[in-house]
Amino acid sequence: MPKVKKIILGYSVLNEYRKCPQKFAFRYLHELERPHKDFALLDKGSPLEFGTFIHEFMERIYAKESGKAVVKDVLLKAAQTNLVKVPERKLRSVKHLEDLMESYLKHYPDLFEKFQVYEHEGKAMLEFEYDFLLTPPGTTPEIVWRQHFDGVLKDKHGILKMFEHKTCSGNLAFELINRMLPNDQPVGYVYGARHMGLDVSRVLFNGLCTQQTTLKAFMSKDYRDAYVKRYKKIPAPLFMQHEIHIEDWMLEEWRENVLKDSLRLIEDIESLTFSKSAPDACQAFNSRCKYAEICLTHPEARGVAAVFDFITEPWKGWEIEWDA
Repeated sequence: MPKVKKIILGYSVLNEYRKCPQKFAFRYLHELERPHKDFALLDKGSPLEFGTFIHEFMERIYAKESGKAVVKDVLLKAAQTNLVKVPERKLRSVKHLEDLMESYLKHYPDLFEKFQVYEHEGKAMLEFEYDFLLTPPGTTPEIVWRQHFDGVLKDKHGILKMFEHKTCSGNLAFELINRMLPNDQPVGYVYGARHMGLDVSRVLFNGLCTQQTTLKAFMSKDYRDAYVKRYKKIPAPLFMQHEIHIEDWMLEEWRENVLKDSLRLIEDIESLTFSKSAPDACQAFNSRCKYAEICLTHPEARGVAAVFDFITEPWKGWEIEWDA
């Protein structure tokens, strides 16, 4: 049986557990990353890979690098990945990536001039991680929260704001407004910033819609009218920002909820009693979950990677001991 001495958690890991404890076990305990056969689908374009390039573009633009130089550099990097296999006029192709970046620069040339990146001890606070304890010092198991920040900005009034890029392929307003609260992610940003000693209570979300069709938001009036007549809707915007104010009472509630879920996660690890959840995010029984085949046949097994032809990838986010 395993014994956890220390665990480092963040949103991606804890949310995997919240959605389905069994899925968490396959990925982080059994170290199963994905089936080999998944690589055959990469010619359709990896959403994660595509989003990573968009994220890099946004980060560097706000760091005041030359737009043209950033676009050129990002495209060179993308050309070395599986995105180059995607047909030119398809979603998540290199051409699609180029269109999105150039459209952003064309239609929002002065947007990032409204803020400046906050500097701490002579270093620009962009793309950094900060670790802090959720449990009291000396407690075992030790639970560390690893908070990733896209950046800290200061507006013209001197107000500090946490800065977070979001990409989506659907409705930007829905993604940035309806899904952010009661989602605890923005609260965690402020909790981490306060832990660092920053006087922050606002989170500014930078949203970019990656759907190719949203580029039609910049069509001519005649073409736009024809679009509305045909599709009965106005084209969605390519970009929008949404600011959230975090109240002080949310911070302690955030810590209590994260700590409670983290302790339950550790109990499951040490007892090897992961439940099989079936919320909308699970979809185990229509085979959309990458672990569905294992989940339906050998949910308790260890060392099944070879049997099911999985790629393995060790997770280094904990100190764990196994009984002989």
